[in-house]
Amino acid sequence: MKRTCKKMIMTGYCIVYMLACTLVTSAVAVEKPVVFNDKNETAAYNPKASYTGEFIQSRIYYHNPRSAVWRRMNHSDNYLDVVTCQAALISLGKYGNWQGHLKQDGSCGPLDEPSFFALGNRINYDISLDLDISSN
Repeated sequence: MKRTCKKMIMTGYCIVYMLACTLVTSAVAVEKPVVFNDKNETAAYNPKASYTGEFIQSRIYYHNPRSAVWRRMNHSDNYLDVVTCQAALISLGKYGNWQGHLKQDGSCGPLDEPSFFALGNRINYDISLDLDISSN
């Protein structure tokens, strides 16, 4: 009787463990951030154009995946003074945004939970087109 009870308890623990693993795996898949893209192909973002708005054009801003609030990354108004991560520099220069993780010194960080980074110019552009890039 005791042996049967122990087997049933162990089986129950195994089932709970498998269900928990399944839920965690599916939750991670659902929360995977989507990469930025231009939604309107006829009016694509032009990094050489100046888009006016409330954000400083050459300043880098960020927001975390679970937030839509843009925060400035550093006190500098020029992202080139802050960012040293090559992947981020290339994407910011070409598209005005980047998804990844930057350390405080501007170098590339781990990709565990990437944040969204954008230049003020890109945010102003998206606001002018009524696009909400914070949810991408």
